[in-house]
Amino acid sequence: MLTIFRVAEVLVLTGLLMAQSNPPASQPGKASSNKASKSDSTKPRMEPPRAKISGFELAPRTSGGTQIGGATRGIGTPTTLLAPYKGRAYDLNPLFQWSNSNSEIREYTFRLLDSSGTEVLYETKVAATSLKYPTDAPALAPGGDYFWTAQPSLGLLGEPGEPAEILLVADPDRSELESQLGKAQTLGDRAQVFAEQRLWYDAIEAYTGMLNADARDKTARAKRAALYQQLPQTAEAAKKDLANPAK
Repeated sequence: MLTIFRVAEVLVLTGLLMAQSNPPASQPGKASSNKASKSDSTKPRMEPPRAKISGFELAPRTSGGTQIGGATRGIGTPTTLLAPYKGRAYDLNPLFQWSNSNSEIREYTFRLLDSSGTEVLYETKVAATSLKYPTDAPALAPGGDYFWTAQPSLGLLGEPGEPAEILLVADPDRSELESQLGKAQTLGDRAQVFAEQRLWYDAIEAYTGMLNADARDKTARAKRAALYQQLPQTAEAAKKDLANPAK
């Protein structure tokens, strides 16, 4: 009888020892949870997605578009208009900007055309690559539809930029926008309103004004660069802003 009990004890002890030396396998899906947690913590965090601010371009150009009658094409260096092919503006005296790779150009001819892009409504010489539409020029009307372009005054130095279309905000949107702007306390607040309403000309002018006041304003430069990044024709302008944050 004693012998039987001794044998039983030996069997029980043997079973316990085997269980300790061979722990049960982890269940699928629950294995090495601590290891996974530790591994995940070492992974680089993804950058948060940038705010989507597209929508400034109302009609991407797909063909030749409007050309000013009599303009010489294919000579010199091209002038790029820094604006959507079709974009919106609130200010009835908008800021127009363009670029040309030829740094020797000293004067440009700016032209404003009617809604058909054939009749020149206003023309002036500009010793710069931008023009704040003058108050003594033919008035632009709320709800108006116009084209504009610029080219080196000396035609041999470069051809005119393909005209861009500008639409002026009309009522009732204009009244609603004026109400929003009335609550803006700073130029930066106004710029934000313009950007949210996809008013290209006004947003760019606001950030440009902030940079004219303080060229070291990194926030204004970054936000203007973010706007320039929205259009293929202003991509180079965005690169310049990002590459020269203090200029």
